[in-house]
Amino acid sequence: MLQSRRKFTSQQKFEIIKEGLLSDAKVSEVCRRHGISTVLYYEWQKKFFNGALEGLNPKTNRSRNGIKEQQQQERIKQLESVIVEITEENLSFKKKLGNSGH
Repeated sequence: MLQSRRKFTSQQKFEIIKEGLLSDAKVSEVCRRHGISTVLYYEWQKKFFNGALEGLNPKTNRSRNGIKEQQQQERIKQLESVIVEITEENLSFKKKLGNSGH
């Protein structure tokens, strides 16, 4: 009989990895207690450490902020273009009104 796979939230995975790292229990005991294989535990642990490295990498944060800043700069340019266009239209109307009054 096949067992259905359990789904673990990222928080549950974190707690299991933390337990394996910080407790005096062997990894195999932690895995048995949570009903997972040691292979799965070590896969999670690898992802955990890779994620930690990414989180500590200042370039990652800069690139995310850089993309957002670039998008904001593009939006500012679009809005400035609209302002210039409206200003030119207003000046054109003022000239027409000024000339028609003479």
